[in-house]
Amino acid sequence: MGKGAKGAAAAKLVQDATSAPGVFVFGELLELDGVKGLETSHANVYELISLFAYGTFEDYKGASCQVPPHARS
Repeated sequence: MGKGAKGAAAAKLVQDATSAPGVFVFGELLELDGVKGLETSHANVYELISLFAYGTFEDYKGASCQVPPHARS
């Protein structure tokens, strides 16, 4: 799933994963080439997945990226 996703499709994959209830592992997404490419093409989405994968609660509270509404609850 998602191995060939690039650009907007990779961004959608990240947004879906961070919005999905019960998903708690995100580091593997950062290993996908398409998601790595988001660092330049969709920096806010890349920041979001990095935050979910390796951030702290303090990072989360101060995040400049758009965190999905259900992820905040």
